[in-house]
Amino acid sequence: MLEFKALGRALASHNLALVLISLLALAVVLGGTLPQHSRLASEDLLALRNQWPLFSAWMDYLGLSAVFNSNWFMALNLALLVNIIAGTVLSLQRRYKLFYGQVQPSHQLHGIGALPDFPLPLLEKGCAADLPVMTSKVRGAAGLLGLPLFHAGIAVIVAGGIWSSWVGFSAHIELAEGELYSGQQDKLVVERSGSVSPEFGALLRLDRAQVEIKDGKYLQDLNAHFSFRRGRGEPVERAVTVSNHPLALAGYRIFLDNTMGYSAVLERSLPDGRSGPFFINFPVLRSEWNNPPPLTHRTLIELHDTSLHYHMTLEVGESPTLHLVVRQANSVVFDGKLVPGAGADLGAYRIVFLGTAPWLGLLLTRDQAMSLVFAGFLLVLGGFLLHLLVRFRRVEVVKNHTGWEVRAWVIRNDLWFETQWSGWQKLVQSSAP
Repeated sequence: MLEFKALGRALASHNLALVLISLLALAVVLGGTLPQHSRLASEDLLALRNQWPLFSAWMDYLGLSAVFNSNWFMALNLALLVNIIAGTVLSLQRRYKLFYGQVQPSHQLHGIGALPDFPLPLLEKGCAADLPVMTSKVRGAAGLLGLPLFHAGIAVIVAGGIWSSWVGFSAHIELAEGELYSGQQDKLVVERSGSVSPEFGALLRLDRAQVEIKDGKYLQDLNAHFSFRRGRGEPVERAVTVSNHPLALAGYRIFLDNTMGYSAVLERSLPDGRSGPFFINFPVLRSEWNNPPPLTHRTLIELHDTSLHYHMTLEVGESPTLHLVVRQANSVVFDGKLVPGAGADLGAYRIVFLGTAPWLGLLLTRDQAMSLVFAGFLLVLGGFLLHLLVRFRRVEVVKNHTGWEVRAWVIRNDLWFETQWSGWQKLVQSSAP
């Protein structure tokens, strides 16, 4: 039994909590500063591994390339959760004993003879001499629950974070004006996926992207005008999304992530007569948004069992052009400049350059655990206010044939009770023979 109590005290140690919180803070700093796989495009990730092979290998080995999805980060969270739960249980045990006066009293005074006829703290109504042989008075019992509720709220927040890492999902997507998104997985750059991404279950279209840059570098205004349909047979709805005001759709929350650029709008035609739009996005710096220079981009596009290497230069303006070089293996499939309406035969399919359109970066998130985290914050706030505003006080009086004893149990720094007790104690001492 003693070993079990010692283990409980060790798990609930404040020093252990400080160490775990410090390690978690360090992990958050590392995850925010080191290059993370979830935040790197495939080209950037390949460049990192080619330029810094040893550094990249050690990052992968130590789990520093995906800090928030690593096993050691999860282990730190679980250890902190166990520490908080153990501390909460130990705190409840101590407060249970405090409520029933089973611990050493914080204030104690005894004397010989009759109890002086002065009102006692917490027993102001009536005189002490009129009290029965043994009596007790308790006030503010709810205040004992303040600190345990505070700790429980932190435990709920940590549990919500752990649950979020298992079931939460977030991904980056780039959507150009006029482009439709209905859940295509190949358009997503997954940043966090505790499980298989759920079905999107809706149809989303970016109707208009509104971007205003001030002084050539400050993002003054960013709006996305969407039209969407929640399901088959449902009416088409419209909404305007701005920064920090996400669009709730199909169980997702869709944020603007402040990335932008221009897209080359193409139409792809197959030999069987099928055709459809085709977008290639070029990122643009804010300082270059109003007057973008020629934009270059290289990518590997795999369509219909055909892999083609695209090397493109896009010129945006009133007369947009696309200089396109397409290679398959070591042979050049196409090399030329396209203007709106011009096409190129790439063998497996044909493309027609239609023009340019701005695109915006979006963040799709789905995280049911956030409600648990929010509930944890409410518990933390409620526990803090309860601990701050409601003070527990217990006074017990015992009289016998030889004298009397008054005991009190209060929480530390209870200035009101300290004043009352000091005044009563002075009255008792001044009346003593």
